[in-house]
Formats: sequence, structure tokens, C-alpha cells
Amino acid sequence: MEAKLESLDKESSDIGEDQSRLRENIKALKDTSETRQLISRYVAKASEQETRMEQITSEKKLAAAELQKLQKELRDAIRNLSLDRKLTAQS
Repeated sequence: MEAKLESLDKESSDIGEDQSRLRENIKALKDTSETRQLISRYVAKASEQETRMEQITSEKKLAAAELQKLQKELRDAIRNLSLDRKLTAQS
């Protein structure tokens, strides 16, 4: 779960960087018919990325809740751990 959360964080960061690049590219373009097509493509890509960012946020919430649950189960298992043999003091 920790690896999944890290992966989702990285993907989110990558998308953020890509969207910054797209915004800069759009600003640099002149207003011509050719560039309007490119801008439309950039906007469509940004829209897809926004949808994915929403999915990542949802997946991160679920993964964080699952991680918390697993950590609690592990703590409880450790707390309830019993030994089958008596421990004796060694000299």
C-alpha cells in the first residue's frame, strides 16, 4: 500500500509538471488556424489529465484507508502475539 501511494504521488506530480509544460506551450503559440488545432489538442490532453487526477485522489484515499487498516491489524496481531513456550532466564 505504501508503494501504491508513492506511485500515485509520483503520477500526480508528473501530471502536474506536464500540465505546466502544456500551459507554457499554449502561451507561446501565436493565434493562427494551425495553432488553434494544437491548442485544442493541448486542452483535450489537459482535460484527460484532470480526470486522471480526480481518479488518483480517489485511489489515494482508498489506499491510505487500506494502509491504515493493515497497520492496525499488524499492531493488533503483535499486541496479541503469544508464545507457545515459557521463556526461562538464561545464565
